[in-house]
Amino acid sequence: DRQSGRNARRRNAQQYGGCCHLRSKRFRGFRRLLLESDVYFCEDVGKYLKSFKDNDTHYHYYYLLATTGCRLSEIRTLKWQNIDLEKKTINVIHSKTRSGYRSITINDIQVKVLEKQRENMRLGFLDQNKMLSDQDYVFCNLKTIDNPELKGLYYKSSMTNTWVRNRTKLLLQQQIDQVEDDKKISPVRLHDLRHYHASVLIRSGMSVVQISTRL
Repeated sequence: DRQSGRNARRRNAQQYGGCCHLRSKRFRGFRRLLLESDVYFCEDVGKYLKSFKDNDTHYHYYYLLATTGCRLSEIRTLKWQNIDLEKKTINVIHSKTRSGYRSITINDIQVKVLEKQRENMRLGFLDQNKMLSDQDYVFCNLKTIDNPELKGLYYKSSMTNTWVRNRTKLLLQQQIDQVEDDKKISPVRLHDLRHYHASVLIRSGMSVVQISTRL
């Protein structure tokens, strides 16, 4: 019934980071983001994320993009010092706009993802006789740790290219398998994960003001 449908949407929103920390923010560009939020590709996003399950770093990276609404640059430059797992918050301080500086509330599932990512990074650092610190990136490229310019950062196009390659593989495979049109996944762009998160929040019944403070 209608009530059970609303409850289901709230549960879905909670699973995908439907909580937010309220604060003032300008709405510039937000209207366009809402208009581009396609509520119909939610299942497709889940299939894309599932396809990265064999690689923790990729899965964690894309999962946080889809469940926080953060921009690519914000996740790429996120450091452990910006995360409080006890208070369940992510402080975004490296944003493309000043109004993008914000605190995002995360849920238990996201906390577990970050704990797993931190443990993986800790072990990766130990393999190179190094200690992970709060100054290090959450998604640190172990191959560029000693690079004086990158200092562990992934190249800007690295995660985007990985997503595109995987998307091409999935789309090609469904052609080979002759998947029916109504069951085919759509060609989701990496930036669409931000739109996806907005659509989840909209369907949860969250107000425009609340959504804007999270995004």
